[in-house]
Amino acid sequence: MFVFQQELFSGFKEFAAMSANRYEKKQALSDKERAQQLLFADVSDAFYLLLEIRGDLSALETIRQTLRNRIDALKSREDLGKSRASEAVSTETQFYVLADQLESGKAREMVACRLLEFLVGRPVKEITDTEARFVLKPEPEYLSNADARDDVLAAKYAWLAAQKNVAFARSGFFPSVSLEGGYYTHLDTTPTDRRWDAVLKISVPIGEGTTSVAVLFSLLEALTITPMRCSQFLSVGHTTRFGRVVERFWIG
Repeated sequence: MFVFQQELFSGFKEFAAMSANRYEKKQALSDKERAQQLLFADVSDAFYLLLEIRGDLSALETIRQTLRNRIDALKSREDLGKSRASEAVSTETQFYVLADQLESGKAREMVACRLLEFLVGRPVKEITDTEARFVLKPEPEYLSNADARDDVLAAKYAWLAAQKNVAFARSGFFPSVSLEGGYYTHLDTTPTDRRWDAVLKISVPIGEGTTSVAVLFSLLEALTITPMRCSQFLSVGHTTRFGRVVERFWIG
C-alpha cells in the first residue's frame, strides 16, 4: 500500500512565513551595517579625543619649559638684586600648578588610548591626522536621504516582518484543505478489485481559536510599536543629532 498526501490550502501561512523571514534577514543586515557605522563613529571620537589630549599635553609641556627658564632667569636676577624673591616664588607656583595639570592630562591620555585600543583591537602608539577637505551640503539634501539610513531601514524591515507575522497568525483562523490518496497492491476487504482511493480533508481550527487570538494580539502590538520606532529614528536624525549624523555618516 502506498499513501500520498498533498496540502492544498492552509491560509497562505507558508508564504507569509517566508516573507517574514526575508524581511527579518534584511533587518539583521541593516542592523549589522548600522553597528559598523556606530563603531566607526566611536573610533573617530576616540581618535580625535586622543589627538586633542596629546596636543594639549604638548602645549602644556612647552609652557612648563618656558616657566622653568623664567624661574632660572628670575633667580639669577634676584642674586644680582635686580628682581624680588616674590617674583620667582609666584612663577614657581604657576610652574607646580601646571605640573599638576600635566599629570592629570597624562592620566586622561592613558584612558583615551586604552579606549581607542579597545575599539580597534590593536595597540596604539603614534596617531596622525590627515586633513580632509569637504564642503557641507544644504541640510534638506541630507534630510532627503534620511530614509536610506540603516537604522531607518532596519525599523522598516522590522515593520514589514511584523505585518507578515500578523498574516501568518491570521491564517490560523482559516481552514486547511488537504488531499490524501492511496494505492493498493492487495486488498482483503470488499470491494477487492479497487486499486486506489482519494479523500479530501478539511480541518476547521475550532479548538485552537483562543491560541490564535492570543498570538494575533501580541503580533498586532509589535506591529503598532515598530512604526513608532521608525519615526523616532527619523526625528532623532532630523533634529537633535542632525549635525552628528551629517559629520559621521553622510559627508563625502
